[in-house]
Amino acid sequence: MIDVQSPAYKFISTVKFVRAVYIVAVAIITATLILAHELVGWSYILFPIGMLIALLTKDPKRRVLFALLSFAHILIGGLIEPLNINAIEHAFLLLPLCYLVLFPSSIWPIVIALLLVAHYVLNAPQGEMMEMIDDSVKLMLITFFATVMTYYKQKLDAQIITYRNDSLSDFLTQLPNRRAFYQYVDTNIDTEISNKDFVLLKSILITSKM
Repeated sequence: MIDVQSPAYKFISTVKFVRAVYIVAVAIITATLILAHELVGWSYILFPIGMLIALLTKDPKRRVLFALLSFAHILIGGLIEPLNINAIEHAFLLLPLCYLVLFPSSIWPIVIALLLVAHYVLNAPQGEMMEMIDDSVKLMLITFFATVMTYYKQKLDAQIITYRNDSLSDFLTQLPNRRAFYQYVDTNIDTEISNKDFVLLKSILITSKM
């Protein structure tokens, strides 16, 4: 069972870690595209620019636009100068995973993988067809399972937040309960935080029945 409170789980769930992996994957794909092409290689300098804009922008429409333009660039370059099977095998397994970071819990990564497979299978030499099919199956399986796992991870995280909020309030009144009170005290009792003073007045009412 996955321990969602473990430091390792929290680390790999951070935005900084995911973005770092995304940037490394984009760098690997870009290097492969530039080195494997002779005619249009240097045009792929535009690919990481588009992918980084898609990652950093907060506008969903702009993210979709730059992500699709970057992918279209790969398809057009592949039509002009097809890649060899080794370059496709080493780099393009990472491409749908980049779109998984951009569009989590969506079918975009699977669509990208399908278009990528269709594009290169149709243009693959006859002698490399079986190897291309084998790589295509791997690509689809990795993309499918990664997409499903990301979807359920986000559902799990949302459910954990819901349970945590429910545990800090009364079910009927929705007012903070004793656990929420002690959590608030633990958070604010350190007077060194923001150099603010903190005063706690606690009274206990004890009633006895005669």
